[in-house]
Amino acid sequence: MTRQMNTMKNETLIEIAQKYGTPSYVFDTKALQERMQKISEIVGEKVKLCYSIKANPFLIPAMLEAVPHLEVCSPGELAICERLQVPMKAVVYSGVNKEPSDVLQAVRDGVGICTAESLRHVRLLQAAAKGAGKKVPVLLRLNSGAQFGMSKEDLLTVIRNRRRYPDLVLEGIHYFAGTQRKNKDLHQQKEELRMLKELFCEIRETEGFSLRKLEYGPGLPVPLFEGADFSDTLAPVRELAPALKEAAQWADLTVEAGRFFATECGYYITKVVDSKTVEEKKYCIVDGGINHVNYLGQIMGMKQPVIRHFRGNGDPDADPESVKYCVISDTEPELQCESSKTGGKAVASGTAVSAKERAGKPAAVQAESEEEKTDWAICGSLCTTNDDLVRSRRMEEPLPGDLLVFENIGAYSVTEGIYLFLSRKMPRIVLYNDISDIRLARDFMDTSRMNTIQGKQNEMS
Repeated sequence: MTRQMNTMKNETLIEIAQKYGTPSYVFDTKALQERMQKISEIVGEKVKLCYSIKANPFLIPAMLEAVPHLEVCSPGELAICERLQVPMKAVVYSGVNKEPSDVLQAVRDGVGICTAESLRHVRLLQAAAKGAGKKVPVLLRLNSGAQFGMSKEDLLTVIRNRRRYPDLVLEGIHYFAGTQRKNKDLHQQKEELRMLKELFCEIRETEGFSLRKLEYGPGLPVPLFEGADFSDTLAPVRELAPALKEAAQWADLTVEAGRFFATECGYYITKVVDSKTVEEKKYCIVDGGINHVNYLGQIMGMKQPVIRHFRGNGDPDADPESVKYCVISDTEPELQCESSKTGGKAVASGTAVSAKERAGKPAAVQAESEEEKTDWAICGSLCTTNDDLVRSRRMEEPLPGDLLVFENIGAYSVTEGIYLFLSRKMPRIVLYNDISDIRLARDFMDTSRMNTIQGKQNEMS
């Protein structure tokens, strides 16, 4: 498997783990912005980019420096933007289940544009716009086969009856068909753009009405698991770029994404707290679990995420800042570490021995590490047999105090985890922009209070 080259350095991850503890998410905002810059260059200046904040709302400040638009899909996400003082003109307010108060709040905030998921949403938007005395820009969301958006017939009905909605400015169409869509030469996405072009033309010719904007979510795939090719994770956008540039000739095009933009910038650091063998099955228990880690397509731990293994001193209760970690396995080019299952020689934090140095040693020495590897199940701290992070991974024995770092976790895990199960603490969240700019974005959070009856009823008699 070929790795992407801009992964976070081992010593940086170790430093963060020692300072902030585990379990923790780390989001590399500098790498994120560099990725967004490359995507912008690939698609060209006429194609705008929109970040779906549901993928990871902690990346909003960094993304505001990289893209002109943010997609917001719920009243809660809108409240996040309000608290962060996001310029409301940057907001695309989308999502199902919009109640009158939700729509009115968005209109009063002055969001840049609202999407309408149904005929009811159109009526709600008109009522809110009239009540606020504003003209509200609207995208009509076209259904793509799921519960989102309206049928083509309903969409045309709105346009034909547009005089009923005098306070709405019907700007264009919103279309999103799914995520992680892998298909040969991205023919599905290219066909969708052709279909949308035909629809724009049909509306202009048959209804005498011209739409200007297209908000399009191509659902481009990113690699997540061992065995995938990480050598050029921007290849999908390179493949689709000509079709996007062509679409930008007939519409004011915005490309919307979350997973494709944010996945690579995230890491999840968890500590080994126990290891044991039961009837020849080896188990490694970590202080995190499936309540924090959620890879799309991972089923009961059957697939293997990219994981780095750092050897501690065998004491999970030791002061983290005093531990000198040894690199057992990593994803940095040509970096490995010589270590026995008992810790080998203690190596300073982040120190490793290059593959070239090892290559000059006897074959028996080179093979020593491989011989020590056995199959381990990596399990979390939840009281359920479903808490399999990895069902079977061949690795050197994970000792209490070791660190495991899960890569490619910048999108969704931070918000999709089953955080309230077992009332375990929620992880810390650390934002990394450079070695001189590391800060805590959210501390550990006690979830037990959320699972407790509120008020006087919780007092035992």
